[in-house]
Amino acid sequence: MSHRKTVTEKTLTANRLNAKRSTGPRTERGKNTSKFNAVKTGLFAEHVVIPICDGEGSEEQFARLLADLQQEFQPEGPLEEFYVGKIAKSMWRLRRATCAEKGSVRRGKLPDIYVRLKTKPITDAIGIVQSAQMEIKTTGTLSPAAYAAVLAEIRRIQACGPQSEEGIILAEPKIDDQFLLLLERCRKLLEMALEGVPRWLEEELEDSRPMYALPSDSVVSDILRYETAAEKEFDWALQKLLESQQRRRKAQAPASIQVSSDQ
Repeated sequence: MSHRKTVTEKTLTANRLNAKRSTGPRTERGKNTSKFNAVKTGLFAEHVVIPICDGEGSEEQFARLLADLQQEFQPEGPLEEFYVGKIAKSMWRLRRATCAEKGSVRRGKLPDIYVRLKTKPITDAIGIVQSAQMEIKTTGTLSPAAYAAVLAEIRRIQACGPQSEEGIILAEPKIDDQFLLLLERCRKLLEMALEGVPRWLEEELEDSRPMYALPSDSVVSDILRYETAAEKEFDWALQKLLESQQRRRKAQAPASIQVSSDQ
């Protein structure tokens, strides 16, 4: 059977004395941290950050921003802390607007399937030529369907010109040694083209990026309205904070000695 431990009167008295001696944080760093904790658990940090939108680690990033602003402005009292919190919130919203613009542009970029669509005709053509080579090797001839398919690919390659330098005959080919050499040459040309696709695509994408550098008109309008509201809030909070600090400094300054003009 367990027994509840009792606290003696002597222990209670000692605890009360220790509590009276506690003066809270004494160093500047401790005081700043203490002031920041009051805001962090107050009006802003719980509601400003939206992790699903602002990204992983956004709570810590906002906390650092707020702590830096606390360090810079050294607010005193709940009103000045409120203004600093409003500044942090408006700065965070400006950051979110920039992230929204980036996300819109990234979503509008050319999809990955674009690369596959660009390479698919070449890989299909290589497959047709290789199948024709294998069929000739095993049967000595080509079926009408295979002959028509490979002839179409040969003519597409010939259309890229100049064929005379590439050794590709312009007349309709016949299934002989010359035709076998032609198929091999076509296969090598297609493989060379396939190897060059990544570089060509990168150049094409590089040229197309300026087209996708801006979101749609509706998205731009929404972002601008959001940024304008955040900037107005920032300006208002900063002005109020500076006015409050100026009034406080005046109140804390020693009274100046007025000298009459006739002395």
